[in-house]
Amino acid sequence: MRLIRFISTGANWKHIALISVVVMVSLYTLSFFQFIPKWDSVRGYLPYRFFISDYVSDGQLPLWNPFQRLGYPGYCDLQSGVWYPVLWLLMLFGQYDITSLIVEVVGCFLIAGWGMYTLSNWMVGCKRTAAILGISYALSGFMVGSAQLMVFLIGVAWLPWILWSLLRLLEDGSLRYALWLALFLMCNITGASPAFTIILIYIIPAVSILSVWKKYKVKGYFLLLLKSSSIGFFALIILLLPFLQSFIDFYPYFNRTGKLAYEDMIINPFVWADYISFLFPYSVISTGEMFEVTDLSLRNGYIGLVCFFFLVLSITCRKYWSRWHAGLIVGCLISLWFALGDFSGIYRIAYHFPAFGLFRHPAFFRGYAMLCMLLLSGFAIKRIIAENYISRSAINLFLTFVFIASASAYWAWRHTSWESIRRSLHEIYTRFEFPAAGFESQLFLNSIILLLLAFLAVILRAAFKLNVYFLLLAFTAADLFIQTQLSAPTTLHHGIGYAQTKDYFHALEALPDHDQRFNGVALNELDESVGLIQTAGLDRNLSTFNRTISAVGENPMRFRAFDEARNNGQLQWVLQNPLFYFPDKICSVTDSLCAGCLFNTPAPADEIGDSVLIQNPQVEYNAYSVYVENPNAKSRLLLLNVNYHHLWKADFNGAELAVIHANDLVMGVRIPPQSKGEVRFKYQSPFLFAAWLISVATLIILLLVLLRTPQNATAHAVK
Repeated sequence: MRLIRFISTGANWKHIALISVVVMVSLYTLSFFQFIPKWDSVRGYLPYRFFISDYVSDGQLPLWNPFQRLGYPGYCDLQSGVWYPVLWLLMLFGQYDITSLIVEVVGCFLIAGWGMYTLSNWMVGCKRTAAILGISYALSGFMVGSAQLMVFLIGVAWLPWILWSLLRLLEDGSLRYALWLALFLMCNITGASPAFTIILIYIIPAVSILSVWKKYKVKGYFLLLLKSSSIGFFALIILLLPFLQSFIDFYPYFNRTGKLAYEDMIINPFVWADYISFLFPYSVISTGEMFEVTDLSLRNGYIGLVCFFFLVLSITCRKYWSRWHAGLIVGCLISLWFALGDFSGIYRIAYHFPAFGLFRHPAFFRGYAMLCMLLLSGFAIKRIIAENYISRSAINLFLTFVFIASASAYWAWRHTSWESIRRSLHEIYTRFEFPAAGFESQLFLNSIILLLLAFLAVILRAAFKLNVYFLLLAFTAADLFIQTQLSAPTTLHHGIGYAQTKDYFHALEALPDHDQRFNGVALNELDESVGLIQTAGLDRNLSTFNRTISAVGENPMRFRAFDEARNNGQLQWVLQNPLFYFPDKICSVTDSLCAGCLFNTPAPADEIGDSVLIQNPQVEYNAYSVYVENPNAKSRLLLLNVNYHHLWKADFNGAELAVIHANDLVMGVRIPPQSKGEVRFKYQSPFLFAAWLISVATLIILLLVLLRTPQNATAHAVK
């Protein structure tokens, strides 16, 4: 109950419930478990989290994932959520599966809405306005359009919470908000795309310096702020201990520690053509040629017609201005400028900023602009709700919007055909995944929908004298519900039934913890299809779901050596062999491709040869084992076709063996002469478990302290 009281932050709980209901109903195809999320959600984040919970449920730390690309340390994956508290919470309810994924995705929308409510309620000072902004943010074009990118959703969801706690901290230097800031930053860093963390590294100092500069004459303020911030920063470091340890463990091997090539960094900008989505979001998911520069999941910048309307009013009418306007306008313009990517004229310069070349997709900057736009609109919404009167300037702007929508509908009608419009209607009715009728017909329908909503609002206001707040709230909910349904089949969910996918996970429960069937098969014969249980929609990382070894799979976190071996052809030599093998020849790149080769590995020739035995190769939790016999008078080199990492240890019949880096990619050990027994490879991160325990204990203590006496975080607006 204390947590609920904190989330509502002193406001009437009905506003939080209202946001939740509107969001859940608008996302009913997911929240009511009709369909499953799509693309990256089920191809990437679902298998990553499945692996994590699979290991945790068996009492194991999710250290080594043997199911993708010759194995990798899954706990080091910055986008797997392994140290994300929300994932820990979900795993308390059992194996992470398609149900968990849907709950987490919908949860991102709810966290976003509640966060915007909290931030705007404090900043704007109106609960009813905050409810409208919370709904608009949760169902914005960023959230609905980029729903497949859960690491983007997480970053946008926690952003208002971070800004709220930061601004409250800067207001009076309160330790309470320094600790909340640490908690929210932890959630962002461990759950969101690293791009959001990098941008926060720029935002937080900029906002802090500006605030401190304005208050430098306030007695004792700076020292109090410094003390609280230092404690908060220390708490954040403790909370991030397992995350930081993971980063340290994998940093020497990571393929993405340096800047991307500029050409790789600028893909998917939010270009001028995508600005159409501010009014007509359905039209930008078309196959129109002008949109091809950006992926369809990154084109939508819709904040709702109500909020966009009042954004214009808030900027153009001086009476709606507040002390926040200048900063929010600057933040909006800078974000939209960066979102243009290479079209901005400054991105090539920004590329040289620290850490700026480590992420792609400039379109994600639109999320910051949309947050600023919504907050700006709130000041005008608050005023008109308080007055319960529609001013002349608002009426004139409304007529301008009606004219724009009418002109757009007329232009689209002239450039399309009735047949195309009928086809678009059929695509909407059948929830067709990729609208193909064309931009013009989609623009026409989107314009007509907005005109109908506008005229319905006028009629309701005139006929029933509806309260302005209720009218705006109803319009916002209806508008965003409709726009969500129009985009949902393309960007939000597959047309694949939840029940079908749930049955797939039930079938996976019957599989062993590790499928040993393919441990003796050459890795180039394992293509994630033969012999594996499959289902529609989950077409990547099937080896992870089936718990079987693989040299393929989709994951942005890869060994640098693996990528280099793939590019120079050495990976093909490695894949000619099974999981364990004794090389019987020393090869060079000029030889014909064959199995049993050793290359670029210092080893005496008499350690290479046959007359050896391998039996019962096993994949275990964070370990591999095999029974071997070496009757020769010399030692023999045994190779394990798994990515080399310095944290691997090996023993033979309990006696430690030195692990060597072999074939530029994998690892091996020397089996003593005239010996037999079990070779066991074990992966361990010595300090990780302790770091995790300290982090969890700190998180629990902080939550108990902060929720013990919740304060009214929204009692007043800062004047």
